[in-house]
Amino acid sequence: ASPEPSTLAPVHTLSSLPLWLSSLAATSLALAVAALLPWASLYAGDYQPSPIGPFHIASLAQWTELLTAVCAAAGLNVLLAAACASRSHVALAATAACLLPLPFVAPLRYAVSSVGLGLMLWIGVWKMLDVVGGTCAPAVLGSRWALALHFVVPVEYRHAHGRPEPARRGEAAAQLFELLLYVGAFAALLTLEEGAAAAVGGAAPPALARAARVYADVWKVYYFLRLFTGSNALILAALGVQPITVWRAPLLTSTSPSDFWAGRWNLLVHGLFKRSIFRPLVARGLPPTAAALLAFVVSGAFHEYAFMTPAGARPHLGHCFAFFVLQAPITTAEKLLRPRLAPLAARLPAALKIVGTSLLLIPLSPLFMAPLAHGGVLAELHTLLPKLVLS
Repeated sequence: ASPEPSTLAPVHTLSSLPLWLSSLAATSLALAVAALLPWASLYAGDYQPSPIGPFHIASLAQWTELLTAVCAAAGLNVLLAAACASRSHVALAATAACLLPLPFVAPLRYAVSSVGLGLMLWIGVWKMLDVVGGTCAPAVLGSRWALALHFVVPVEYRHAHGRPEPARRGEAAAQLFELLLYVGAFAALLTLEEGAAAAVGGAAPPALARAARVYADVWKVYYFLRLFTGSNALILAALGVQPITVWRAPLLTSTSPSDFWAGRWNLLVHGLFKRSIFRPLVARGLPPTAAALLAFVVSGAFHEYAFMTPAGARPHLGHCFAFFVLQAPITTAEKLLRPRLAPLAARLPAALKIVGTSLLLIPLSPLFMAPLAHGGVLAELHTLLPKLVLS
């Protein structure tokens, strides 16, 4: 008897022409939307947040440009999927070389748009290297649909038996609820920050005020990334596939630096770098500490690329890179000391370990925040969502 035919044809058995055609169609649509951007911004008005009743509303022009940049990146990343399907090294190199400079030359007026475009394109290019290097999940190459979805949506899907895992029942509704929950939390944080600034004014000690501002900025960046990945997870669930878990309450439950980086913070990028950098290097005999250092170096380069897209951030080149490189000795020291400190750590309350982790990592966060602050991203995050007017 002949074997049962698979519904997911391998990529290498199919011509790449249909995927190229779909990629050109998606890219054309994205560019058509981008062409409407000046008119949409003009219609929306280039206003800053304005009060309506008890709320401030964000600039429609800012949201228009941000969503346009994200849609354009999704369309352009299909070109990377097509290059992977073509198996042509020339196509792969040419596509990556054409896409990576775009965030620096695109006529984007808002810093958050250029950073978002940079993040999506870098992830797309690294996924391309992941596919070419043979470290991606077999499910990614199971069909053209799986390959294209892997590139269009930055958040990855779970896989089982060589194919994307179907979404659990009610997953789309759960993702939507969680997304709305974080929209409310983000808006509440912005309201609280504005209210505290109005109530305290300059009465707070400068050191305390700076520490509170740094901590609030960390949460703003976390909420923004959470909304970005949450919307991607919602798209995957709506399309019928199960998204991976990207965040595990990193700012509230991390009990050590390695727990923060390896188990809770941005597991999308962590998983991508672990399978394409850390594991191959360790398999080739490199010590795990050296492989971890190189993974942090690549992570630093990734963030430098995306965060340097606003012109105002470029004088602070190297700050974000230094932040990630410094994480390697911190996590290495923790692992070396863990056997000796294990009895003490077992007796400590989890809350104390969580506070200790925050006190260790957050003082370094100004290095991470420097390009975001001077590039204008943090200021724009403050205007993204509605917030209550407390005056």
